Amino acid sequence: TQAALNERLFEAIDLDAYAIFAASGLNRVKHPNLFNISRVSQNTKIQATRSLLEKYDQETRILFLHDGRRTAEKEIEFLTPELNNSRSINFSDFQKEGDIRRELGDILSDLKNDDVLILDVGLRVFRHIFDHLNETGKQTQVIKLFGSIEGRFERINFPLVEITNENVFPYLDLADLIRRVDIPSTPIEMEWIKEVSWRLEIPLLVAHATRNCSFVDRPQLLAKMGAGLNEIDGDKDIFVGKQLAYAFRENINILKTNYLYQFPASLQHNNTFSKLFCPGQYYPHQDHVRSITINFVLIDVLRVSNIHIGNGTWGCEFYLDIVTPHEDPLQIINFNNLSSVTPKFEAKNVWRKKTGREGEISYRYYVVANFDFAPLADNYPFDSQHIYIGFSISDQERYGVIQPIPDVLLDREFDVDGWTLNDATSGILRKKETIFEGSGFKTRVEIREEARIGWALGRKNSVTVMKLGIPLFFLLFLNYYTLYRGFDEIGGSIGILTTAFLSGIALYFSSERPQPLRMTTVDLIFLFYYVLTGLTIISTAIASLLSDGFYDLVMLGLKLAIPISFVIFAVYVSKRIKSNRLKPRIN
Repeated sequence: TQAALNERLFEAIDLDAYAIFAASGLNRVKHPNLFNISRVSQNTKIQATRSLLEKYDQETRILFLHDGRRTAEKEIEFLTPELNNSRSINFSDFQKEGDIRRELGDILSDLKNDDVLILDVGLRVFRHIFDHLNETGKQTQVIKLFGSIEGRFERINFPLVEITNENVFPYLDLADLIRRVDIPSTPIEMEWIKEVSWRLEIPLLVAHATRNCSFVDRPQLLAKMGAGLNEIDGDKDIFVGKQLAYAFRENINILKTNYLYQFPASLQHNNTFSKLFCPGQYYPHQDHVRSITINFVLIDVLRVSNIHIGNGTWGCEFYLDIVTPHEDPLQIINFNNLSSVTPKFEAKNVWRKKTGREGEISYRYYVVANFDFAPLADNYPFDSQHIYIGFSISDQERYGVIQPIPDVLLDREFDVDGWTLNDATSGILRKKETIFEGSGFKTRVEIREEARIGWALGRKNSVTVMKLGIPLFFLLFLNYYTLYRGFDEIGGSIGILTTAFLSGIALYFSSERPQPLRMTTVDLIFLFYYVLTGLTIISTAIASLLSDGFYDLVMLGLKLAIPISFVIFAVYVSKRIKSNRLKPRIN
């Protein structure tokens, strides 16, 4: 196992010379340079499992398959004596596939629809169980406590609750980084990237811990790094990375996570499955476990209008669906980017229904609202923008948390006046905030999370090309035409060039430009035109003062230089438009 391999590594390596970050195999070895970064809370998993089993009667057959580790060490806490028909089976001695199949044979053949199967085993065991349930159609309730299933199964055709420390919904900082790398990847590959993203966090964590340190050698660096990591204690400081957050006490990460997921059949298609939060969650919080209610939100956009990159606002009409146990849910949900420039938020209740689950109510609202966004005008009129809606719960202690909108339920088809819809994103924006409390200004650090749904838009350029491109083309044609006029027609050439130059100025000031004024792509195009026309005027005027032979030589040079410079400028503009630096950020 990974824990055993880590233990062997710790025994063989010089721990005084290296800092080691690991999530397992740390029970037997203690050292100042050894840091436990595990985010798993076994106690929370146990309490969540016990709560899930409470809805079954005492005679329900419950099978617990495990490897003799993790939750198996405290199985008495959820397989209580009151559960008369429970059985614990240790698979730690079965490592070969043939042995596993033989041991599972009788277990799988005897499974019934009203049985409960708890799995704390690795993929080597539970893949055979999942395949059996998918193929036979049995509806045995499965509670999975360990191992990843992303990219390993095409469907989940049976009731499954997954308890894991991994948040399936993307954090927008990591999503934005992946987007900017701009390497094509499949949804399964994206899941694998998220699974291994913790490796990216370690150098960022070390850099954060040593940001104010000076050192001259490795031992001094390791000592100051260890002290700096333990100063990230969850109260005075928290490390917030691209995907994960850490805080330490005695070299052990104290920020644990725990999530319960369900796998609705309605969201499984094209040999892929999606998962949602279970309505009830159990979160580790300091030394105890908190029970949390999940509020589900969906947004169905009808129309987007009035996207204004000058003041950073946009308007939207949409249906807002909310599933929650709370009455009047619009009073507990905050829309965090409602426009302050052109404020508007109107909501009308369309219907209210009970879902069938105890305590759940489903609401639909028709909403018309204006929102803010962060415009990026540098590539105008070939610009892309990212508009979004950010929402969060007003009080997590009283009302629970909001589930981000799953990717499979994102709205990707609606009308956007003057724009094309290129992509849709959903995820969590996480920020670290310092709070000052009381007259003594006692400081406390906490993490604020906001669910976001956003859309990448590209401007439709047909009108702009017609209004600017066609006149500029004719002006450039006149510019180039004068190069073929003879030495005896210099007066007419200068007149044409001057008229073209002044016409370019008039065209520029009549064109639409974003406010506040900044150097955009359209400004660069006109600047290129001014420089090109101005140099042609100056060259023609100076050459006219000299001999006709010199004039012909200058005109020949311009005939070659202008097309070459035009191609170079076109390549530059194309690269500028495609540049990641000038793409809008989703976070």
